[in-house]
Amino acid sequence: MTKSINSRIASIVLAIICSAFLISNYVKSIFGITADFGDYLLLLCLLILFVLQINKKLHPSKYVLTMVCLIPFLIGLIALMRNDQNIPLSDGYYKYFFFYVIISYLVTKNEINNELFLRWMMIIIVPIILVGSSFWAETSEARIGGSSIGMGASYSLLPCVIAFILHFSYYRKKTVVYYSLYVLNALCCVRLVLSGTRGCLLGIVLTVYYVIIDKNKHEASFKKVALGYGVLLSMFWIVLSNLQSVLKLIYDFLNEHGLYNNLIFKSYNALLRNSSILNGRDYLWDEAKRIISSESMGTGVGCFENTYGTYPHNIVFQFLLDFGWVIGGLMCFLLLYCFFKGITCSFDNKVLVVMFFFCSIPRLMVSSTYWKDQFFWLFLIYSTYIIWNSRRRKTVEVKNCANSCY
Repeated sequence: MTKSINSRIASIVLAIICSAFLISNYVKSIFGITADFGDYLLLLCLLILFVLQINKKLHPSKYVLTMVCLIPFLIGLIALMRNDQNIPLSDGYYKYFFFYVIISYLVTKNEINNELFLRWMMIIIVPIILVGSSFWAETSEARIGGSSIGMGASYSLLPCVIAFILHFSYYRKKTVVYYSLYVLNALCCVRLVLSGTRGCLLGIVLTVYYVIIDKNKHEASFKKVALGYGVLLSMFWIVLSNLQSVLKLIYDFLNEHGLYNNLIFKSYNALLRNSSILNGRDYLWDEAKRIISSESMGTGVGCFENTYGTYPHNIVFQFLLDFGWVIGGLMCFLLLYCFFKGITCSFDNKVLVVMFFFCSIPRLMVSSTYWKDQFFWLFLIYSTYIIWNSRRRKTVEVKNCANSCY
């Protein structure tokens, strides 16, 4: 009984962790609050997970007592999170690193009910869809041809949309309540595709593509799957080679029919102004490549940011800049290994690996920094943990089998 309650609480807490900044933005838009309390919400979740961990064998009635005893610990963490503006960019990375690593580790140590977790992710977004006019008004940015959802709001909505895709694909329930949730979340997904950032669109498209391949892997041969990926890459290369013509064609079509898509309008206008759709990323990437080619050992954590005032907007470049060719290359390999190995573990583990991966890595290829991305640390630590446990179980089974033979 206690284990079931712990699992339910941990699953709901994980949903709050994954949507903390969305909740923060929504509450701010309703009550006109200017301060961001997303970090404090994460601190509360950390405290609850910690209580669940140390009270695994105790009755839930002991939870409140334990949390009261840990109030000084919580106050200390809040004090650590204050005055972020006064912390240098690179030093601030270490603060987020320890914070997110602790949360990620506690998530791995608590049993998560995937269906419940994904369900709560879908529920959290419902008030924003139904009565979130102030949220959409405050997070939208006027652009030529229409309005777009701001970067922060887009990335805070993305986890809920990916959770909807995964729940609909793997845990679909045919009831009126669930179909109402699916419809509302589908509307948000459409809005994010049309008006969200490019990183969000990339994450959604890759998630849908993965689900399609995964759901049909038993019906399609390896050759068909490989052919599908080949066709997708060929189409991508053709579009990239004729980018301006393709963008103009789609842009004119949307204009003629009174339609708006943030990706197309933003990219086409940027291409006309700067002969590039990367909005300054091409300069940062060129500088990153120049430094990487001359500094095989890397420049150290935060040096690029301290010089250029921002991160490289690409996780691969940031790995190579922070740690050099060898360690940076190993980090890139580790991410791919954790993903492909993680999705071959148990079904429940696979769903969380997919969720954390597509909420972070596509975005980090074009924006943000992995040091301050909680989904990156959730993915890395959770996938590493389940792979390690899987190997250990196999070793124990082999030893038990060998012992039983004697």
